[in-house]
Amino acid sequence: MENFMSDELLGTFAPILVYWVYSGIYVLLSPFENYRLHPKKDEHVKNLVSKRTVVRGVLLQQALQAAVAVILFSIILLCFEWPIFERWDVPWEGQTVVLTMIACGISFVLTGFVEASVTSYLGIQIVNLGADEKAELLFVDQFIVTAVVLGVIYGLTKSFQPLPDDIFCYNWKEPFNLQKGWLLWAVLGIVVAFLAIALTGAALALFNGETPEREKDALIILLPLIGSSSISTAYLVGITGVLAPVLEETLFRGFLMVTLTKWLPTSVSVIISAAAFALAHLTPGEFPQLFVLGTALGFTYAHTRNLLTPITIHALWNSGVILILTFLQLQGYYISNLLQGS
Repeated sequence: MENFMSDELLGTFAPILVYWVYSGIYVLLSPFENYRLHPKKDEHVKNLVSKRTVVRGVLLQQALQAAVAVILFSIILLCFEWPIFERWDVPWEGQTVVLTMIACGISFVLTGFVEASVTSYLGIQIVNLGADEKAELLFVDQFIVTAVVLGVIYGLTKSFQPLPDDIFCYNWKEPFNLQKGWLLWAVLGIVVAFLAIALTGAALALFNGETPEREKDALIILLPLIGSSSISTAYLVGITGVLAPVLEETLFRGFLMVTLTKWLPTSVSVIISAAAFALAHLTPGEFPQLFVLGTALGFTYAHTRNLLTPITIHALWNSGVILILTFLQLQGYYISNLLQGS
């Protein structure tokens, strides 16, 4: 009898059963005036419908109530059994997580210091460089940072190999598979992300009243290079559309989000990793949009279990922005004014 009825069904039908048991007791005690709330004469005066009509109406209401409850419970159970909510089988413990994240942060900072020292030692004056040379230097900088941070992650997780197939998975096969196709779900993901970010921006503009001045983010820093030449554009697309997505998705989705599922539900892990992703950009004013983007990246990755999905979304988003701004610049628009007003 232990598994005779699930908690969901018990919660749905037990109140109905109690109702009719209580009603039956009331009917059985109705001949006894001492147990009545109202005199029997009042029933004939105040009741506007017959008992048959009442019973029929109550049965209909309870049938609808039970049907809705069963449908809702079925949807909830289906959602929690949906592969997107499955957790990863993470082999490492908490100390590995903390050590890896700290090591990645230190590596990022130290790499910047080393590059600045080398640039100064070689006598390279960045202010005197042309647009193409600056773009090339930024590309080299991003390449080194990406290689170092990915090397740190690989080095600290190497002892746990062989890893499960769905951890650090970059699978190019079946890109258009309806269930797990990385390219198909990347396209769907970027459409959803675009709509969600647009709605977020509209909501912020509505509540804030006016658009705040854009913070000095990476896009503003790259602004002088956008549209300056085809070489600069190629370097910028390489930075924002290849290196940055590979680095950030491997770190925030492939490592942090996956690791959090060891202790937390997948949905919570997606949200936390999205918040970390947004905070890491150091632009508080753009946190809502980045958080929404990170959430879309996380859920699409949780569905496909393939890092190529969030990497593709991230790459299309970043490179799309660069290419659109380049086109507008070539058409004579002042993109600095557009960005400051966005």
